Amino acid sequence: MDVSANSLEGSIPLGLGSCMAMNTLDLSFNSFSGGIPPGLGNCSSLSRFAAVSCGLSGPIPSSFGQLSKLTSLRLSENRLSGKIPPELGKCRSLRDMQLDENQLEGNIPREIGMLSKLRNLSLFTNHLTGEIPLHIWKIQSLEILFVYNNNLSGEISSEITELKHLRNISLFNNQFSDVIPQNLGINSSLTAVDFNNNSFTGQIPPNLCFRKQLQRLILGLNYLEGGDIPSLSGSDGALENMKMLNLSGNGLTGPVPAQRPEKEGEKSAEFEGASLLLNKIMEATENLNEKYIIGRGSHGTVYKASLGPDKVFAVKKLLFTGLRGGDTSMVREIQTVGKVKHRNLCKLHEFWFRKDYGLILYSYMQNGSLHDVLHEIYPPPTLEWNTRYRIALGTAQDLAYLHFDCDPSIVHRDIKPKNILLDADIHLTSQILALPSFWISLQLRYLVALFREQSDISLHESDVYSYGVVLLELITRKTALDPSFSEEADIVGWAWSLWSKSKEIEMIVDPNLLGEFIDSSIMQQVTDVLLVALRCTEKEASRRPSMRDVIRRLEDANATARS
Repeated sequence: MDVSANSLEGSIPLGLGSCMAMNTLDLSFNSFSGGIPPGLGNCSSLSRFAAVSCGLSGPIPSSFGQLSKLTSLRLSENRLSGKIPPELGKCRSLRDMQLDENQLEGNIPREIGMLSKLRNLSLFTNHLTGEIPLHIWKIQSLEILFVYNNNLSGEISSEITELKHLRNISLFNNQFSDVIPQNLGINSSLTAVDFNNNSFTGQIPPNLCFRKQLQRLILGLNYLEGGDIPSLSGSDGALENMKMLNLSGNGLTGPVPAQRPEKEGEKSAEFEGASLLLNKIMEATENLNEKYIIGRGSHGTVYKASLGPDKVFAVKKLLFTGLRGGDTSMVREIQTVGKVKHRNLCKLHEFWFRKDYGLILYSYMQNGSLHDVLHEIYPPPTLEWNTRYRIALGTAQDLAYLHFDCDPSIVHRDIKPKNILLDADIHLTSQILALPSFWISLQLRYLVALFREQSDISLHESDVYSYGVVLLELITRKTALDPSFSEEADIVGWAWSLWSKSKEIEMIVDPNLLGEFIDSSIMQQVTDVLLVALRCTEKEASRRPSMRDVIRRLEDANATARS
């Protein structure tokens, strides 16, 4: 039965579990709701089950372990949750298991290693933890192993060197550590290796790049080290088919491998953090020519680099004053920022160090920063309250993620409108620019206004305070040190003073919002958000809410307005 690519809705019929002779069931690309019926485990003849992008939720039924003839199980792009059932290890005919892009959690069951015929194991973009079980590294038939974008840890077993059919392995964006097995590549058919953004140490395996078929080698954002990297330059034909080589963000030294065929438009570069992408960035900006400058700050300059219609980046040039550009601690800090993954945290793509400056590559946001939209662009663009509320809530969610969901917890230290970036449609997307702390250095001019008389603030609470200032700027459309304030006042003192005297939101709010107050629910919501801002900027740090409390208060304000 194949009913894929329709507009089917509702639940998957329970009666399908009675179709004992059915050998194929493809429900992909529909709009079902609910979960997968456990009764499908009774379909003893089923060899192929696909339900890709169906809107399914709930657990994967353990009854699937009864499907002894199942060769292909594809459940990608749903909202499936819970643990991967160890009973799947009983499906000894299984060759293709794709459970990627769901919400699965827990460890990868060691029973999966009993699937001796498995060729494709795709578990990427879930919430999996723990190590990859040893027996999985012993599946001799394995050709594809995709487990990236999880929270997996541990080391790569040396058994991987015996997987002769392994073609493509992607482990990026996890927490793997220790050395990469030094014999990786000797016996395999590897064409692609992506270990980016982990914590691997040691040297690049000396045999890896002897494989002429290798097309992608991505080992960036790890802790690798080494001298002249003999593995990349010691064999005729090494790298001759290489399409992508990324070793940036490690501790490697020496020249760029000589054997890589030079392509038109590529320039040589020092190896310390260099990559082919850097060459393209330098070409696109004509070696950071002034005409590409889109912003300046106290610690550097921002350039716009266009590599194509859909490849536009912001390049931040950081000046190292009294700091050594290649310092290990700075590499670690930027690697920490690079590991942070959240939908509204501006993505750090690459970074490079030179003697006296560094470059950090971020996604380019077409509408610049919240500061630009609030205070710089003329004539000022219209910002309806709903837009401001979305920006406020999104920023709070991002900070809560940094504070509570990252391990170790991350303190931003520089929340302000200039670091909240806006996409092409400011009504839909805002992103926090996450910065390494060595660059931030608690920018004094801004922070003196924010933290006057507060020398003992904990770092989380300082983020909360800064967020409160952002809320006040959103509500009032005034800067933190607006010229309209008295000489000794900043936006916090001004807002507290006005509110304590009048309790009238109209005295504080941006005049352009007053027209929306014809709807009393909007007026109430703005008032509620102002109260959140005032709580965030309490003088006593202990009285400030956590960012999770802030989210709850903002959502309560929205719910009240809707009711």
